[in-house]
Amino acid sequence: MIEETLKKIGLTASQAKTYLLLIENGRLTPPQLAKLRKDNRTAAYMSLAKLEELELAKIVSGKNPKVYEPVSPSALSKVIDRKRQELDQTEIIYKNSLSTLLSEYFAKQKKPSVRFYSGVEGLQEIYKDHLKIGGDTLVIRTIADEQFGQILYDYMEKRAEKGISTQILGPAFKDRVEWATKNNKRLKRVNYWVPTEYYTAPVEISIYSNRVSFISFGEEAVGIIIESQQIAESMTQLFKLAKIGGDSLMSRRS
Repeated sequence: MIEETLKKIGLTASQAKTYLLLIENGRLTPPQLAKLRKDNRTAAYMSLAKLEELELAKIVSGKNPKVYEPVSPSALSKVIDRKRQELDQTEIIYKNSLSTLLSEYFAKQKKPSVRFYSGVEGLQEIYKDHLKIGGDTLVIRTIADEQFGQILYDYMEKRAEKGISTQILGPAFKDRVEWATKNNKRLKRVNYWVPTEYYTAPVEISIYSNRVSFISFGEEAVGIIIESQQIAESMTQLFKLAKIGGDSLMSRRS
């Protein structure tokens, strides 16, 4: 029962058995352990050395053969901490490689990938994906994106630093037009406008590489990334059509 608990905590079957034998006998040499385990001495030496590495055993005599004694079971918390750190690192590796793996998978399967996000932190992950994938970007922008505050402006700065050129279609609010005129060259952006009443939805659409992202601001605070070359191409064509329509509408106002 105790051996199974030790294995669940993170010890191997051999390490758990060796640790329990150390506790039971107080002190052991590798030959003594080998005899108790009915195993060879090499395996016993390796098992004790691993327990020492895990800080569950310590050497009390360095003479040959070495003598080991157990460390208090409270030291098992360190095993758990190390396991947690390993899992954290594994999660980081997973997140960093997921986009590449999904691209490869769906390229072979010819099926679109859809990922869902929620909350401010989730929506920031969509911006991170924009920066990671790179490539020229088309954006249908909403006035609601100002809810992101400094996060939005930091994102635009990072996007420019990465050399990403951006075309933006959005409502022609006076302050937006003025700000864009002053900052577009530095931020590698080109703006196209539509009359303010023609796009009022609190949703931003971005087309980049073979992906399309939708960010819904406001109370919903949700977003999705669709990874599909066909859908991205379709949205690119719709962006161009919307741009033509926006230019026509704006020319009527002037």
